[in-house]
Amino acid sequence: MSRKDTKELLTICMVYFSIYFCAYMIVPDEFEHGSIIYSITFYFLELTPILAILFAIHIYFSLKKESTNWEKVWRDRGFLTSPKDDAYESDFSDFITNYYSSEQFKNRLSDVWETAMYSIGIILLILTGIAQYVFNIDLSLNPENLISPLIFGEILIFSFGIFLSVVLCSLCKLLTNRYPGEARRARKANPYYLLFPNGDSRDI
Repeated sequence: MSRKDTKELLTICMVYFSIYFCAYMIVPDEFEHGSIIYSITFYFLELTPILAILFAIHIYFSLKKESTNWEKVWRDRGFLTSPKDDAYESDFSDFITNYYSSEQFKNRLSDVWETAMYSIGIILLILTGIAQYVFNIDLSLNPENLISPLIFGEILIFSFGIFLSVVLCSLCKLLTNRYPGEARRARKANPYYLLFPNGDSRDI
């Protein structure tokens, strides 16, 4: 994913959550339960988890498609040795050692970023469970109060978790040109499988 795509992605997320916040805060106070706008807003908010999941799936396949041409991926990152060069693999091993060195701030940031994302994920999971419990209680007491903080807490936390993961991942890529934890995993991997994840298919 290019830096331009990442910036566009962050913009889309910010716009969507701005609309979500306005709909959530304004509609319940300005429109009665059962009105058309109230109903449209309810379904818009209720569909947010589905949209979040589809959004995450789209990002996943975009990244997967991006990584099919590994020769181009590494060339864009600064590895310029020709695949036909006898020293191609040994040069790549040296390149990877330096590129993902723990001495580089970008790599340390990538490692810390992954740990932070795991921690945030656990916190959001706990909050989602609490919101589900409160949701069941509040829904039984207020069946007509569809757009309420308690009822939509679970939906908001779940959707926010998905969007936040994508945004944080994209932001890490934008700042470091590495995904969260990429440097740590690369240091543990065999350079050959980083260079040829699908096998050596060079036509030499």
